[in-house]
Formats: sequence, structure tokens, C-alpha cells
Amino acid sequence: MSLSKGSIVCIGHPLLDVIADVDFEFLESYKLKPNNAVRADISHQSLIRDLLTKYEHRYVAGGSAQNTARYAQWVIGRKSPEVVTFIGTVGKDELSKHMTEKATADGVKVLYSYIDDVPTGTCAVLLTNNGLWRSLCAFLDASQIFNEKSLNEHWNCVENAIITYCTGFLLGTSYGAVSKVVKFISTHEEKYFAFNLSAPYVSEVFGYRIVEILPFIDILFASDVDCTAFATHMKWKVSNIKEIAEKLCLETECHKKQRIVIITQGKEPVIVVDRLSRKTNTFEVPVIADEKVVDTNGAGDAFVGGFLASFVSQKPLDECVKCGIYCARQIIQVSGCIIPSSEYCQTDV
Repeated sequence: MSLSKGSIVCIGHPLLDVIADVDFEFLESYKLKPNNAVRADISHQSLIRDLLTKYEHRYVAGGSAQNTARYAQWVIGRKSPEVVTFIGTVGKDELSKHMTEKATADGVKVLYSYIDDVPTGTCAVLLTNNGLWRSLCAFLDASQIFNEKSLNEHWNCVENAIITYCTGFLLGTSYGAVSKVVKFISTHEEKYFAFNLSAPYVSEVFGYRIVEILPFIDILFASDVDCTAFATHMKWKVSNIKEIAEKLCLETECHKKQRIVIITQGKEPVIVVDRLSRKTNTFEVPVIADEKVVDTNGAGDAFVGGFLASFVSQKPLDECVKCGIYCARQIIQVSGCIIPSSEYCQTDV
């Protein structure tokens, strides 16, 4: 299937990842938890400096939505560049130049809005348990200045896209922009709004905003810990992840549209609820030996990228999920969100 340029638009915080293997004492010193994500506050001011001083580290162009955009474009293929567009805000500095070069090399159309006198955002990616667990601490800087004005600079991309994807992280910094996207797509049956709960703190702090947009989400992604945090916010009386997924699937406004809820659980099966078919399915995640797991950071982003690339190509739902799993398996076997040098091949999925 031939796809038009800009068929998928991803909106989020572009960040330069600073990745390092650390010990649990380092996490505890900054009151961070394994397998969690937080926004940096005043207590984290010295974190990056300590990280660079105490541990070997590496830099990778990242940010959740940008990772997703790059993996979606990889699945679509180099012969069809710029099918995926990424929108976000950065500083006028060398870091943003580096990220532009990297994302563009991966075939993504990068549309940054540039902010004066504010640095490009960074994210500390702290790996423990031999890379199996990761804790994220984001210094949003320029990326958090994304607003409706920034969105309006590239609004024609949203108008022309089939799928627009936003991360939950935006609810704390850019709710007006997200709301504008939601309102527009909700009146266009041929378009899809995809959203990710992103991290437990998003539900804990901004759960009320999720409630406002939830009825209009067409494709909802979450990890098991993310959806559990939202269920806690809602005070739902549920006993397992499957029940949470099914309740999430019922919270829909446009009954003519498809509502799909996808919950990832690390090594455990992916849970998928499809409102139109009224079915709940699980998809096994093939086992990868622990010694082959290098870095779990970005696995969820890659999953979403693979799923959306297949979905926009009108693949059956089970193929979309399997492609997402395949992409997640690829990324955890390398350090950082590195796009494979080989072409994506569907027969490998």
C-alpha cells in the first residue's frame, strides 16, 4: 500500500537522552524508582552533573514521541520517506542540530519550533538490573514550551494526517495543544487520535485531564503500571489488568469509530481490547534471553511505532500488534533508541 507523506504525525517532547548504567544507591539518592518516569524538579538539579562525573554514559536522540516516529518510519521503509512527521519544540543550539540530523537520516520529517535562550531538553536514562529496568528523569527545558502557537505553525500537518499521536507527557505542559488536536479529530471520522498514558505520574497528577480527553481517544496505549495508576485515580474496583483494559475501552464518545486499547506488560502477553468486535485478545511476547537484553529504554515507544505503521497501512489488528512486539524486541537488544541498519521485513515478524 502506498502511503502519502505525513500520514502519521507524532507530537511530543524531543529530548537528548543521556544513558548510563547506575546502581540502586544512585536512584535512591535522587528518590527515583526503577521502571518509572518523572519530570525533573529542584531536587534533581545536580543529577546530570553527577551522572556525567560518576558513570560511563552515551548520548542518543530521543524523547518518547520522537522515538515512536523514527520506528514507525523504519517499518514503513526508506523508499517512502517522510510518511511520518514529528512536531515539537527545541532550543537554538547544537543539541537540536544533532537531533534534526539523526531523525532526518531515519526518514522522519522533523518540524521543530525553535525557542530563544532556552536549551534543548535532555533526559537521564538510568539503567539498573543489567539494563532490564530503567528510570527516566526528564529535564524538559525547551520541549515543554510547546503550545497552541507552536502547533499552529504546523497545523496543516494535523489536518492532512490519518493518525495523530500524542504522549501523556504533554498533558502537563501542552494541554491546550492536545485539546485542539482532540477536538479537530473527533469531528473527522476518517482520522484517528492515538494517545499514550506514558507514565504512572501522568495519571497521578493529570488524571483529570485524561478523563477529559479519554472519550475521544481512538487508539489508547499504556503499560500495565500506567493503566493501574489510572485505575487507582478513577477508584475503579478491578482485580486485574484485563479488566482495566476493558473498562478503558468502554469510555468512548464517537460510537461510529473504532476504539482499541493496547496494554503492554513487559515480558507478559500484550492485552488488546477492540470495541467494535467486542473482543479481548492476548498476544504472547517471544522470550528473549536476559543476556541478550541490553537496554529496555524505548521499548514501549518502538512498540507504538510498529503498531501505528501497520495500522495506517490497513493491516489486520493482530499484525499491528505483532509488528509492535517485533519492534520492541529489536530495540531492547541495542543500547539506546537505535534504528536497525537493515530494512524492516514483514516475514521476520
